[in-house]
Amino acid sequence: MGRGLRPAVLVAVLAACGGTNARDAGARASTQPPRLQLLRCTSATPLPVLADDGVSFGGLTKAETLELRRAKRVPPSVRGSQVVLGAATMLGTFDRAVLARVLGAQVPSLRACYERELAKAAKVTARLDVAFTIETDGRVAGVASGLRTSPGLGQCVTRVVSGLRFPAPPGGVAVRVSYPITFDAPGSAAPTATNWLETSGAPAPEVPTSPWTPFALADGTPLTVAPILARVTETAVRQRLDRLGACFPAPAPTGSLRILLQLDPGGDLRGVRVGGLGDPASEACLRRALVGLHVLSPTLDGAEVACDLSRGDAQRFRVTPASYEVITTTALGMSHGGQTFELGASEPEPLPANQTYLILLRPETPGTVLELALGWAFEGDATLIATERGAAPPVLVGVGRSTFALGDAHDPIGALDVSLEVTRDRLAVCVGSTAEDAALADPRAIDALLARLAQRCRKGTCASTLGLVVEGGATADRLVTVVDAVRRAGFERTLIGGGVGCRAASGSPP
Repeated sequence: MGRGLRPAVLVAVLAACGGTNARDAGARASTQPPRLQLLRCTSATPLPVLADDGVSFGGLTKAETLELRRAKRVPPSVRGSQVVLGAATMLGTFDRAVLARVLGAQVPSLRACYERELAKAAKVTARLDVAFTIETDGRVAGVASGLRTSPGLGQCVTRVVSGLRFPAPPGGVAVRVSYPITFDAPGSAAPTATNWLETSGAPAPEVPTSPWTPFALADGTPLTVAPILARVTETAVRQRLDRLGACFPAPAPTGSLRILLQLDPGGDLRGVRVGGLGDPASEACLRRALVGLHVLSPTLDGAEVACDLSRGDAQRFRVTPASYEVITTTALGMSHGGQTFELGASEPEPLPANQTYLILLRPETPGTVLELALGWAFEGDATLIATERGAAPPVLVGVGRSTFALGDAHDPIGALDVSLEVTRDRLAVCVGSTAEDAALADPRAIDALLARLAQRCRKGTCASTLGLVVEGGATADRLVTVVDAVRRAGFERTLIGGGVGCRAASGSPP
C-alpha cells in the first residue's frame, strides 16, 4: 500500500483550507471505485489429502473401486495402450537403475491416466517430458509435466510422479531429472502432442489453464526454496498491478480472488488459474494480462505460486459454474448433464475422471444427498462444494472427497488424525482417541471447541488435513456454519466427506 495521504486525511486537509473544493474532494473520494490490491504471494499448497487406510466405499477399498470403475469405463479398443519410458537426463548423480525401477513400477498408473483420456478423446500418440527433483530425503518435488493438447493427461501424470519415493541421493545433494514418456494406443496417429518444455524456449500461443481451485495442481510438498520463489513472484505481479486493475471497469465486482501461477524451471509462466470472484469476464481478462510474466527464479525447479488479491472488502471465494462439471442438489436428490437421481434409487455409474466437479448445495440439502453426490464425482481430479445464491455467483464452501484426495498425506510420523462430524444439532471433534462436542446453536461454544483444537494442533501433533463428515440428517446450512467456524480457527485444509466421523472413531457417542 502506498504512503500517500488517505482519502479521509486529504479531505480534512482541504477542509482546513476552506471552500467548496474540500466538499467536492470528499464526494469524489467517497465515490472512487475500489482499487485492486495484491495482499501476498505464497507457495501454493496441495489439495487437502487424507491418508488412505483402506477406507471402504460401497463395500470396496478405494483401489478396488478405482480398478472396477476404470475397467467398466475404458472401451476395449483402447485397452492395448502402451507406456514407453525413455532415457532420463539428470542434473546431479543418481543410480539410473533405481530411477528406472521406481518409475517403472508406476507404469500401470500412467497407463490408467492415458486410457482415461482415450475414453473421452480421439486416439493419438502423446509424448511429454516429466521433470522433477529428487530431494535429499528421497521425496519428489517440483514436478512439471503438461500437454497443451491434453492437459488432463499432463495433470494426471504430475499426480502420479509427485507420489514417488526414492532412496536419498548420494552425497545429500538433490537431483533434477527429466524423463521422456510416450503414450501409444492401437491405431493411433503419429505423435502430435508436445510438452511446452520441449519447444526450444518458444512461448506457447496461449497460457494453458485448468479449472480453478484455491489449491495447487500437484500433490507434492512445496519446495524448500518456495518462500523465496513466492517473494520474487510477488514483485513481478506487483509490477503488473495497474495492468491487472484495468480488468475491472465499473461496475465490476468486488471481493477476494486468488491467482495460481505455474512457473517452469526458467521462471516463465506455463499455466495460470484465476478465480474467487465468480466473474468470468474479469477473470479471463486477468489471465490475458499475465501472459509473458517472467520471474527471476532462484531454483531449477518449476513450482506453483498462489497470489491473493482483493478489490474492496474481503469476501469468501465465489465460483463460476460454467468452468466446472456441475452437480445440482435438492432435498431429495441430485442432477448432472440431464441425469437425475433421487434418494433410495440405485447408485449411479461414476462420472468421468480427469474432470473438476462442482457440487451446488441448497440450504436444505441433507448430508445423505451430499454423500451421494461425492460418490458420483469420486473419480474426478477435484470436487468443489458451493452454496447457491439465486442469480449471484455461488459461494465456495470447500473441497470434497475425491480419488486424489485420498492417498499419501505427507504428514510427519505420529501425526494424529483429526475428524469433525456435523449432525443435526451438534459438532463433534475427535483427535486420535479423544472426543469433544458442542451445540451448533451455541456459536461461542463452537468457537471455543475449535480454538482448543487449534491450540493442540499448533504443537505439531495433528495431521495437515481435517476430515469433515456430514451426518445424513445434517443440512447444508449447518455445514456452512461449521466451515465458517473452522476457518475462523485458522484451519484452511479441510476435506468435506473425508474421514470416518467421531462416533465411528471413538467407538461411542462423543
